[in-house]
Formats: sequence, structure tokens, C-alpha cells
Amino acid sequence: MAVLAPKSRGGCVNGSGWDCFAMAAISTLGSWGIGPVAAGGSTRLNNNSIPRNLIDDVIPQPNYDPQARLPNMEVRMWYDPRARQINTMGPRTEEFARNIVAQRNALKVQARDMMVDRAAAALLDKTRPIQAFDYYVQKYSAQGYSGEDLWDQIILAGTRPNEDISKMYIPRR
Repeated sequence: MAVLAPKSRGGCVNGSGWDCFAMAAISTLGSWGIGPVAAGGSTRLNNNSIPRNLIDDVIPQPNYDPQARLPNMEVRMWYDPRARQINTMGPRTEEFARNIVAQRNALKVQARDMMVDRAAAALLDKTRPIQAFDYYVQKYSAQGYSGEDLWDQIILAGTRPNEDISKMYIPRR
């Protein structure tokens, strides 16, 4: 499998960042037999979004126009229910937990790309960066979780939108 990532949002620093997420998502989804990556194709990353085929394979959005921009509140109202609808019915394994993180991260990228307020999207990228799978392993391991309980926490967290961010963009929540 060839993954070409000449430039992207933040670089792969200490196992986190956009390149790490994108490559992990592509690798994970490829191992699940999803999309052209599974067939040995290559996928090019760009500065603005994850590969179109990855978003379509993970979260089908036939009417999604990456150039269409919406007010922050509408984007958040679009994002929250989709995050809650990620299907967590599966084995409590590392591979499945990786898949859930990849799905959630794909939604985050898509939502940020849809924001008409580019300064707000950039601020989210800076203050609330999209985290790689290893970030969640460290976070929940530090809370004492391990084994299936660790994977379960990561899987369940994948369907919980950040309430602080929701409150910023959706009035009276």
C-alpha cells in the first residue's frame, strides 16, 4: 500500500497530528477491506481534507460539497448527531477502537472544512487538534483502563461530542 502525504495540516509530531491520523485511518480502514486502499491503491492527502474516498467510505455523504460553507452553529448541529450515530456495535478490540476514532476524526475534518468561519476552524485546529488514536490510548490508560475496558472507553468516547464546543456554537444547550 502506498500512502502519499507530501503536506497536510500539522505534520506527524510525537505520534499525533494530521499525518499520523490520516495514515492510521487509511491503514485501519484498508485492513477492514474498505475502499481502494484495501485493493493496494494509493491515496493522496492534501492541505484541506482527508481523501475524498476515505470520507465517503467511512461516512457516506453523497451530497457533501467541500466548497459549501455553513455558519458554525449549523455545522455543529450537523456534526453532533452524526458523532452520536457512529455504530459502536462491534468487538471491544484495538482494531475496532481504531476504526471508531478514524470515523470520528473524519467527521471532525469534514465539519471543520464546512465552517464558513475559517478563523474559527483554524482556532479549533490549534486549540482542539484532531487527535491520533494513541492520544486516546494514553488518555484512558492514565485513567486506569486497560485491555477490553480501555478499548470500550475509546469506542464509547467516539460517540460523545465535546459539550464545551457544542455550547460555544449552539445557543442554550
